[in-house]
Amino acid sequence: MTTPTHGRREFCRIALGAALAAAAHSRAAAAGPAAPGARYFPPDAVRVDPPGVDLQRMLDQNKSVRLGAGNYGNVIIRSGHTLVGLPGGHTKLARVTLQKGARDFEIRGVQVTEGLRIEAGQPTGPGVFRDLRAMVHASGAELNDIDLVSLFESQQDFRNTKTRNVRWVRPQTHDGGWNNDLPALILTGQGEGNAIAALNALEPRNGALWIEGQKNFSVFGLDEESYKKRKVEAPVIKIRKSGDVLLAGVGGFAHEAQGIDSDAARTYYWRSGLQTGRENIFDNGRPFLREKPPDWPRWQRRRPLVRLPRVDISQAREDDGALQRMLDDGPRVIQLDRDVSLRTPLRVRRPVIIVGNGHAIVQLDPSRPVLQVDFSAAIAERLTIPFDMLDLALVGGRVGVYHNQPDLQLSGFTWANVLFQDQREAGILLDKQAYAFDQGLIDHCTFDGPAGWVQDAIRREGDHKSLAYMDKVLTYRCVFDNTRASLDFQMARADNLLSFVECDFKAPARIESGANYPVFVGCTGPIASRSSTTVQFD
Repeated sequence: MTTPTHGRREFCRIALGAALAAAAHSRAAAAGPAAPGARYFPPDAVRVDPPGVDLQRMLDQNKSVRLGAGNYGNVIIRSGHTLVGLPGGHTKLARVTLQKGARDFEIRGVQVTEGLRIEAGQPTGPGVFRDLRAMVHASGAELNDIDLVSLFESQQDFRNTKTRNVRWVRPQTHDGGWNNDLPALILTGQGEGNAIAALNALEPRNGALWIEGQKNFSVFGLDEESYKKRKVEAPVIKIRKSGDVLLAGVGGFAHEAQGIDSDAARTYYWRSGLQTGRENIFDNGRPFLREKPPDWPRWQRRRPLVRLPRVDISQAREDDGALQRMLDDGPRVIQLDRDVSLRTPLRVRRPVIIVGNGHAIVQLDPSRPVLQVDFSAAIAERLTIPFDMLDLALVGGRVGVYHNQPDLQLSGFTWANVLFQDQREAGILLDKQAYAFDQGLIDHCTFDGPAGWVQDAIRREGDHKSLAYMDKVLTYRCVFDNTRASLDFQMARADNLLSFVECDFKAPARIESGANYPVFVGCTGPIASRSSTTVQFD
């Protein structure tokens, strides 16, 4: 089978792009209106791809805009705006300004290279930031009911800002973020009911978290990671002039740093074990709770959870190898314009984005996976790499996504609005020969089959090429409509700070004792974790 030439690839890309809008419109018309949140790209979004048009004018006129890969310049987000790009740094904006007083906005799947600024002057919110790579800055602003979800390689500076019911979900920094003189996340000013779920602070040079002036502030999971043994004098967490603070599931290790420096009226510690070069907070006389504090504010869902509907695969046409060739040698962004059926696994061999546009990939052989991670030709040494999936259904087969690749760490990936339907063994399987899942985002997905997500590891010695472990993976607003197990995590090396936020589990979510600080916040259903450091809060 020959590999397509560059000209043929361009023809395929142009043909797919031209057919996409009509095909998506036809499918949407046949299926009826999608529930809000069921699609990664809103059905009413105007497509602005490639860059080159007046993005601000398009956004102001149409309210909802879908971006492709490329650099789009500056933009102002106003009330009612929805701006959605391709995750993983493929869609770039230079500067983003959130207009004072903006309400009901969402910005998702973009990298902001020069920072995102929130204007002061009027109360702002509700709204959502999701799956961004950006420094976020506010000074003197007033923010209410805003969700900041999966801000990756980010730093957030909210000084002298009034906040109420603002929630951060897996904010993550590397090397202290963009300004190494600042902590990873700063929040000062009058605040009430704010919360963080799963803060990952990797080598922060001046602390992970600094808060001041807060009341009923919650941290559900924080992992401080120090690899380089850099001398850090700042505390990991600094709390000043605050009322009650809950620190639940705060762990990790910081070299030569203070641990927690708090003058809050009451600081509650629940299932926390942070260690530093100077102290272990289990051993320093701090008051620990056996259970979560009574009458603590609940984590309220702001929007209904969306279950992705099952798909009819009767119109799927058997692929002749064209889709595999596009994955191997086509454009970085693969757009589907129809349902496709296979009899062999579709192998992902490079970092691509598969945009399903609501279509399905169907595995006809029940003994084989739909998608298999297979970077073996590219691995001379350990490889850390993502691949992304959006608006896609994976149907049938033994497994939806199968990772069994030694020395391959799938990291920084986004799988959003993906339906895993009717897999015989599992929607996702991290098998014993794989190295790792790391820093992934599994977002608004539905698992419909016997088992949702399975980890099957065996004990190895040292930093083995096949540890099959997971680290800092966020599962956000997913539905596990499974009959045998929603989760079945059997780890050998510890899994660290796996977080599940606003998920529904029909069957048991089983996690073995080797997990460190698994976090379940705002979830429903049977959670069967054997880890003594599990944080479960609703």
